[in-house]
Amino acid sequence: MLYVGDLGAGAAAKLVANATLFGTLGALGEAISLARGLGLSPEATYRVLAATPLGVQAERRRVMIEAGEYRPRFPLTLARKDARLIADAAAAAGVDLRLITAAGTWLAEAEQAGLGDRDYTAMLKTILRGCDTGPFHPQRDAPPAPARGPVGYDGLIIDLDGVIWRGGDPIPGAAEAIAAVRRHGTRVLFVTNEPRRSRSALAARLAEIGIPATAADVMTSAAVAARVAGSLTGLMDRRALVVGPPALHDEIKSAGFQLVTSDQAREAKVAVVGGHEGFDYRELRAAAAAVRAGAQLLATGRDAVFPMPDGPWPATGAILAAIETAGGTPAVVVGKPEQIMFDIAREALTGCARIGVLGDHLTADIQGAKSAGLDAILVLSGVTSHADLERAPIQPDLVLDSLAALPEAIGLRS
Repeated sequence: MLYVGDLGAGAAAKLVANATLFGTLGALGEAISLARGLGLSPEATYRVLAATPLGVQAERRRVMIEAGEYRPRFPLTLARKDARLIADAAAAAGVDLRLITAAGTWLAEAEQAGLGDRDYTAMLKTILRGCDTGPFHPQRDAPPAPARGPVGYDGLIIDLDGVIWRGGDPIPGAAEAIAAVRRHGTRVLFVTNEPRRSRSALAARLAEIGIPATAADVMTSAAVAARVAGSLTGLMDRRALVVGPPALHDEIKSAGFQLVTSDQAREAKVAVVGGHEGFDYRELRAAAAAVRAGAQLLATGRDAVFPMPDGPWPATGAILAAIETAGGTPAVVVGKPEQIMFDIAREALTGCARIGVLGDHLTADIQGAKSAGLDAILVLSGVTSHADLERAPIQPDLVLDSLAALPEAIGLRS
């Protein structure tokens, strides 16, 4: 047994240990993938790796890589969950983990490919693109893949901030693009991590800018948080502390909770956090007290900022980082890129055979869509730049300057 400190240190140590496992495995897989792409034989590849810090891992994993057998010891699904916990803990601590985040995306893709019940090392199969069995064939002279043709979507999940509007100002061509896809029978669901406005208020704003919508056409992170909170079992009573805007208070009340004040924070069984302009030290203190007294901590999202005409403004993630730090516990986040939000969006689009996600955020929208098994369409009218896109570990299926370009990009020319 390894003693690492007081209560809570063991959980932190486990995250650190798993971070090394996932990062090392990802580096090994990518090194082998690079060697194959450059035409090195397996023998040469493993001789090179033997002279590097990856030598022991390469020798240990070679048999399973070449056989394509990844017998379960530590299920990949659990590893992916741990990778999420690592990312959440790092965000709460203000630590930038680029390599480990990339390894987490490989685990997510492997689970999406149906390898969740295999050992976590099956992420190597995904990294090596299914070429880890059979004889080796150099691919340096392989012809490029054909360009992807027009895509038919019968359902679209569309973000609001940075896609439909920026700071409330409509993005040119957005209304016309929505009208075009709807004319072709595509169903549209507007989804946002922004908890400040109600579904009906957002629907009204959409209608004002020329996009007919009802509350049923909109899904907010506040509504998803209420659904998740309402599904919690084992609560002694249904008292909740809400740190957030009125719309979030209303959603949590509609889920059957009695809302407590900051002075009653220790009585709360659930604490729900959403970004709002009124956040202050009193709320921070109350949320920390609720969590330390045993309340389940939920958050509508982890976006650090959202786009505004004068530049990014702090979002829920900035507030949540303070509460997680003071409360000593990471939150369960329900907004994008978490699976729960995409699952509920799918339910709202029941009957659609092919669904695409359109957004401006590489993590919340693109990584989230990919992890959920959906096509990902990035627009560059929000928080993501061309430079950000070039560095992204997960790439979108389609990149547009703005939503206005969508109809033609997916083959709708009339």
